[in-house]
Amino acid sequence: MGFKSLPNESGTIELGYGANPAYQGRGYASEIAKALVDWAWTQPNVRRILADCRPDNLASIWVLEKTGFVRTGTRWDEEDGKLIVWEHRRLSYNQVS
Repeated sequence: MGFKSLPNESGTIELGYGANPAYQGRGYASEIAKALVDWAWTQPNVRRILADCRPDNLASIWVLEKTGFVRTGTRWDEEDGKLIVWEHRRLSYNQVS
C-alpha cells in the first residue's frame, strides 16, 4: 500500500494497494490506509487524495468507505474496465474516526 506518485501540480495524490489473500479480512488494509491518509494530510503539498477500485471489489469499497473516502464518479481503465473514483475529504474522515 502506498501512493502511486508524488503530489502533482494541483496537490493531488492517489492511494493504491493490494493484499495477499492470506492476510485479507483482518483489517490491515483499513489500518494502513488510515495511517497513510493521516500522514498525507500533514504534508504541505497535498491538497487532494484520490483512489479507485472496481465496482465488484467489495473489500476495497469497504476499506475506502471505512477510511473516509467518498464516491465521486467513475472512469474507464483499459486494463481494469469500469472503476469507481473516490476522494478523501478531511471532514468526512473526521466524522468516521
